[in-house]
Amino acid sequence: WAGLRRVAAEHGLEEFWNFFDDKTWYPLGRVVGGTTYPGLLFTASTAYHALRALGLPCDIRDVCVMVGPAVSGLSVYVAYLFGKEVRGTSQAGLCSAFFLATVPSFISRSVAGSYDCEAVAIGALVLTFYLYLKTLNTGSLTCAAALTLFTKMAELAPEPSDEPSSEGDVAGEVPTDAASLLLGCFGQHALMHALARDAPRGG
Repeated sequence: WAGLRRVAAEHGLEEFWNFFDDKTWYPLGRVVGGTTYPGLLFTASTAYHALRALGLPCDIRDVCVMVGPAVSGLSVYVAYLFGKEVRGTSQAGLCSAFFLATVPSFISRSVAGSYDCEAVAIGALVLTFYLYLKTLNTGSLTCAAALTLFTKMAELAPEPSDEPSSEGDVAGEVPTDAASLLLGCFGQHALMHALARDAPRGG
C-alpha cells in the first residue's frame, strides 16, 4: 500500500489509475487501476489534501496511520444517528452505537496504524444504511445524492480477495430494495385503480 498511497496523494487520480507496478505479481507486474479497490487510498488521499488545504502540515503516512481511528469514530456516531432514526429516541441511538463500538472485529480496525480497507468499508456501509433510511423518511434530494456517493464508496472499499465482497452485496441491496418499493407502490396503485374501475357505481 505504501507506494500506491503516495501515487494517489501526490500525483492524482489519473496517474494512480494508469500506474504500472512492476514490483508486484513478478515477473508480469500489475496495472493498479484495474486490479485494486481504491476506496481506502482515495479516502486517505482526500483527507491528506483537505488537511493541506487547511494549512496543516502533514505527511501522507501520518494520515494513513489515523484513517482507521478517525473513520471508526465517525462510524460509531453515524450508528448513533441510524438507531435514533429507526426508533426516534436517543436511547436507541446509544444502543446502536454501543453495539458497533464493542464488536471485536470493528475494534481491530479502529487501532491507529491499521491501514485496512475494512476500516473505510464499515463506515461507508453504516453511512449508506443511515442515508437510505433518512432518504425514505424525509424524501430529501440531498440525502439521496449523498446516499449515491457513499453506496459507491462502499463498493470501492472492500478488502481485495478471491471471495465475493460482502460490501458489494450489501451496497447492491439498497437499489434492489428501492426498486421493490417502487414496484410495490406502482403495483398497489394499479390494483387500486383497477378495483375502483371495476367496482359497481351507485345510482
